[in-house]
Amino acid sequence: MELTKRRALEICRDMWDWLADNPEREKEDWPGWEEVGRMLDNCPCCEYTCQQVGDFCDHCPLYYYWPENDCGSDNSPFRRWLGSNLHYRSMYARRIANYARKALKELDKNDN
Repeated sequence: MELTKRRALEICRDMWDWLADNPEREKEDWPGWEEVGRMLDNCPCCEYTCQQVGDFCDHCPLYYYWPENDCGSDNSPFRRWLGSNLHYRSMYARRIANYARKALKELDKNDN
């Protein structure tokens, strides 16, 4: 599936909202993969970036929202989601979904 930035962010939002509601589950468990197909690192933003420019994290649609501009940094909600209990997994997943919402609002604002 060829992704637009908007579609990558919509999928990201939907997946992380689901993970916030299902903190015991993993990214690969998201039921939406049946519709959109599997993606690099089970991440629509990674997939979009790879399709557009190759594997360069500094072109990620969420780049400016990540602490230290890197989802892999120890301070990122993604890394914290990986190693947390269910309560915190839900909180960090929702934070990532909200980053996608903010990025979508920025796209909307720039389209006008």
